[in-house]
Parts: sequence; C-alpha cells; structure tokens
Amino acid sequence: MELVYKVDGIDCANCAAKLERAIAKLSCVNSATLTFMTGRLVVDAADESAEKEILAVIAKREPDATVKRI
Repeated sequence: MELVYKVDGIDCANCAAKLERAIAKLSCVNSATLTFMTGRLVVDAADESAEKEILAVIAKREPDATVKRI
C-alpha cells in the first residue's frame, strides 16, 4: 500500500536522507522515498496501520516538521 505525505520543515538534504532511512527500517515498511526539494514522502507499507509508526519516527527525528497526508 502506498502512503504519500507532504513533510514541511526539514532543514537540509542530509536530514531528509536520515529520516528516509529511519522510516525504511520500520518492519511494516517496504520502502520509503523522501524528496527534500518538494517535501514529498512516499512510503510503500504493509497497510495503513503503519502510519502511526511513520508519524512517530518523523516526530522523533524532526520535531519541528509538519506532516500532512496527501
């Protein structure tokens, strides 16, 4: 299942890459791609229940970021 988010408030490409890797490591996630320039996060997850874990990782790694599902 593909989940797509708009993530605002990430300061640098390195931060985006670290966040992308952290999300991809979740057991419920098959892959994750975060494009720094657009703030678009695309996650291939097992199901929608992965959203809670994804949002928790974002909040922990980038507490100032805002996330909206699109």
